Amino acid sequence: MKKQVKVLSIAALALGLGFGISNIATTAAPASSIAVVDVAQVINNNSQVKALKEKQEKKAEALKTWVEAARADVEKQTTDAKKESLTQKYNKELQAKVDTQRKELYEESTKIDAKIGAAIAKNAQANGYSIVLVKGAVLYGGADITEDIKKATK
Repeated sequence: MKKQVKVLSIAALALGLGFGISNIATTAAPASSIAVVDVAQVINNNSQVKALKEKQEKKAEALKTWVEAARADVEKQTTDAKKESLTQKYNKELQAKVDTQRKELYEESTKIDAKIGAAIAKNAQANGYSIVLVKGAVLYGGADITEDIKKATK
């Protein structure tokens, strides 16, 4: 009987401590604040992105003109061997041009992405947001900081 009373009192003490600790843990945890950003709006509003699009369109047009000139040059050749040789030469040049453009686009878009990410992080820290999510991923709630980020990354 004394053993049962000891076990019950230890169990009651443990249960009480468990509730007390869990209560302290829930009240001591800071409330997390959530913000949302419409990244598509930020990107579409960004002047660097607009300039990059224009630059890529011009490069694509120049590449198209170059390809047409290369085709015309190949068609002028009189023998199949010359046509084949020239086609291979132009294909290598084309691949090099495409690779260069792709690399430049990647580097420039990475810089823009880093700038937008830094603006989001700075805004979140300044306003005490512990989490920032893409607006499309949130069904309800969260402070919308899209306009602030658009202004910061113009």
